[in-house]
Amino acid sequence: MARSPEERAARRARRRRRRLVLYSFVTVTIAAAVTLGAWAYWTVFLASPAGGTVSSGAPIGNNTTNLPPPPTTILSGGTQYTILPNQHEDTPFQLNNTSTISGRFSASTGVNALLMTSAQYQSFQGGAPPTAVWSTGATRSGVIQASLHPGSYELVFLNPGTTQLALVMILGPVTATSH
Repeated sequence: MARSPEERAARRARRRRRRLVLYSFVTVTIAAAVTLGAWAYWTVFLASPAGGTVSSGAPIGNNTTNLPPPPTTILSGGTQYTILPNQHEDTPFQLNNTSTISGRFSASTGVNALLMTSAQYQSFQGGAPPTAVWSTGATRSGVIQASLHPGSYELVFLNPGTTQLALVMILGPVTATSH
């Protein structure tokens, strides 16, 4: 069954159209894949912060990390007190969250560092013996380290001596770090 030249020409034209449609489809698919790949690369690698950095933008989805607030300074490092015999220096502070209080100090003579509630401090001011939620006892150097619940407090340095001045130096900041 021989085909006429017109049939062969029509058949070749159909094949060329099919190839053209197939090549067009493959070209469009490749172009779409390249575009999608470029968009993904831009979104994931170039528009996002590099590893180890903190983004200030809004969190995406539920993938958030809650960073604790920075410590709050109660007393700056380098703060100095000269405390007369049988006297004290106090620093009031307020805690909104359960927090760890930490710091270091040194003194020329034995002093007592105390963390008092406001009520304990008021009682002490009224002449009662000092009571505290935390105390170093008489020492020439100490580390303040206590966990306190929300509330009003006083950091008190007490010179229990009766004859010598106490020179107190805060060696590093005394801070409150929320839990």
